[in-house]
Amino acid sequence: MVCSDPPKLQSRSRRMSVTSPLGGLPLLPRTIWLPIAVIGILIGGIFWANETAVRAVRDEGNSIASLLSFQNKVLEFRNAVVDAETGQRGYLLTNNPEYLQPYRDSIEHLVKLLPAFRSAAAASPETKHLVTSMESLQTRKLAELAASIELASDGDRAHALAMVKHNDGLRLMEDFRDAADGILTRIADRVDEARDAQAKNLIRSRYSGITMAALSLAMLWVVVRLLANQAKRQAHAQIDAEKHRAELQELVDARSRELFELSTYLQSMQEQEKATLARNLHDELGGLLTAAKMDLAWLQSRSDGASPEMKNKLQEIGRFLESSMDLKRRVIEDLRPSLLDHFGLVTAVGAYYDETCKKAGLRYRATLDESVDQVPGDVALGIFRVAQEALTNVVRHAKATTVYLELASDRDTYRLTVRDDGVGLDAARTVGSHGLAGMQHRVKALQGQVSIGGTPGRGTTVRANFPRALGATP
Repeated sequence: MVCSDPPKLQSRSRRMSVTSPLGGLPLLPRTIWLPIAVIGILIGGIFWANETAVRAVRDEGNSIASLLSFQNKVLEFRNAVVDAETGQRGYLLTNNPEYLQPYRDSIEHLVKLLPAFRSAAAASPETKHLVTSMESLQTRKLAELAASIELASDGDRAHALAMVKHNDGLRLMEDFRDAADGILTRIADRVDEARDAQAKNLIRSRYSGITMAALSLAMLWVVVRLLANQAKRQAHAQIDAEKHRAELQELVDARSRELFELSTYLQSMQEQEKATLARNLHDELGGLLTAAKMDLAWLQSRSDGASPEMKNKLQEIGRFLESSMDLKRRVIEDLRPSLLDHFGLVTAVGAYYDETCKKAGLRYRATLDESVDQVPGDVALGIFRVAQEALTNVVRHAKATTVYLELASDRDTYRLTVRDDGVGLDAARTVGSHGLAGMQHRVKALQGQVSIGGTPGRGTTVRANFPRALGATP
């Protein structure tokens, strides 16, 4: 007679095998099921950490976008106050009511801008006191501008001009600019912190994927030990693990591409904003200064019978206008090199190196291939910025006496080489260098290659190659 399990025990066994695939694990030896359970918990924890890192990358990206929006509002706010002051001075100098239009436009713009500025500032609590200070200084400055304009309108231009020349007004504007610059500095620092946090979270996500893959392989090995006779299930489990690892790698690669594209976009937007600002300065401020200079020339042509003191004042105003126009030209050149747009890459790079090396007391040797001028605008600007950053590093850090510049091309590439005879490359200083990182990113965005090398005490060499294929159509 064959003994069978009691009916209740049979029913319980069938229910366990059907409803819980892992229900039989406790029946296995502890040395087998315990590692499986531990590995499963670890995989869950690592997956959660990876998702947390990915969310952190997205949150930092949103934070960067918010900060950049705030930065634009600060710049717009500051420029509006500067434009108001420019309109006030134009009116006081010419006594022509038409010059009050920029002042009125700036006041209207400030009224519309203030709510958006405050709303953007609310997202950055750490700059709250600077924002409050900036608003207070703006209120005081506008009050001063309005008072001087009212005096001039009532015929008391002497007192109005005295208010303009008074040091309190100048200090008030300097304090306003300092408050704006302080906010912009805080924003830039916060953006850098956010980008560093993004990079760290990406590294954490990558390590999580690698660790998860390793743990998956470990669990696979345990399962293989348990089910060595089931080759088909073993193959399926291995395929699933490889697929999961590939998906994680694709996710990491996608995030890396998104960050690279975002950085490239921000760099492009920065260049566009610089170009727009340079164009506005040239068109608007240049027009005001030119009009002021023409009016001054008109006054001087009719000042034959004026007193010597009046003639001296007119000459002094002329000198002020010349200084203002020189300052405008320097600012525009720093924002967007006009030589690059009008005379090409070779002339722009050569002139920039010649002028900068003279100011820094450096000898300058150049080998420039004139054929490189046939470069499309975006590539030419990228090469110019790389050359500019390389020379900036030489002036700041190299302690060099001579700089060597080579700009050449062949059938496939444009080649830029900047070499100095300074102290050489300090490996410790290159880590975390935003200038070098920005240079490398700019070259990579143009599908080029860059190498930065040197020997302590024997100088540093920067080589960058850009494919000509990008320049097929200007």
